[in-house]
Amino acid sequence: MGFGRDFRGTVILEEFVHSELYALDTWCRIMIAVVFGRRGSGKSVLGRYLLDRQIEAQFGVGVIVDTLLEHVDVAEIELENLEAVISQARTRGSCPLVRVAVPDPLAFEFLAGQIAASTIYDRQVILMVDELSYWTRPNMTVPGLSSLIRYGRHWNCSIIGVSRRAAETSREFTAQADELYIFAVHEPRDLAYFGEILPPEAMSKIGSLEKFHYLKYSVDGTWTVCPPVNF
Repeated sequence: MGFGRDFRGTVILEEFVHSELYALDTWCRIMIAVVFGRRGSGKSVLGRYLLDRQIEAQFGVGVIVDTLLEHVDVAEIELENLEAVISQARTRGSCPLVRVAVPDPLAFEFLAGQIAASTIYDRQVILMVDELSYWTRPNMTVPGLSSLIRYGRHWNCSIIGVSRRAAETSREFTAQADELYIFAVHEPRDLAYFGEILPPEAMSKIGSLEKFHYLKYSVDGTWTVCPPVNF
C-alpha cells in the first residue's frame, strides 16, 4: 500500500480502499474500534490493516495480543519486556510492531500495567486484541482489558478489538467504541445485538454484504459499505 500527500497534508491511498480520502486526523487520534466477522471473513486482515495505519500515522508502537498464536509473522516478545520496547522506541525514533502471549486474565492486568507505566515515554501504543470474545462476555470484561477501555485514552493507548461474535462481546467495549467494522452477519443473536446500535438502513445491509466487504459505522451515526482492503 503506497501513500501520497497533497499540500494540505491529506493522506491519499494510492490504491482504492474506501470511497473516500482519509484525512490525516482519522488515524492520528486515540480511538477504540471493533472488527466483527466470522472465520474467513477477512476480519483479521482488516484488523491488521487498521493497526498498520495507526502505527504509521501516530508513529506509535503496535502491540498484538495474539490470543491463538496466529500472527507468526510478527516478532514475539515476553510480556515483561513491553515497557522496555516502548522506551527504546522513543530513544531510537522507531515504531515497532510486536506480539505478546497473554495466557490468562492476570497476565492481561500486567499488560495494562505495562502500558500505563509507559505513558511517561510519550509514545502512543496501538493495541490489537485478537479473538476478543476470549476476554469478554456480554456482561463481563476481564479487569485488565476493562482498565484499558476506561483509561486507555489517558495512557495514550488506542485499542482495536477483533471478534467473531458480537453477542459474545461486552457492551462495555462497544459502548466506548468510536468505530465498528462489521462483515456479513446472519446469526439471530448477533443481528439483535447490532439492531440496538445501528440505524435501520445500515441493518438492512449487513446480512447481504459481499465476501470480504464490510460496513463501517462511526459513533456519530454515519456509516458506509466498504470494499475489501488490500493489505
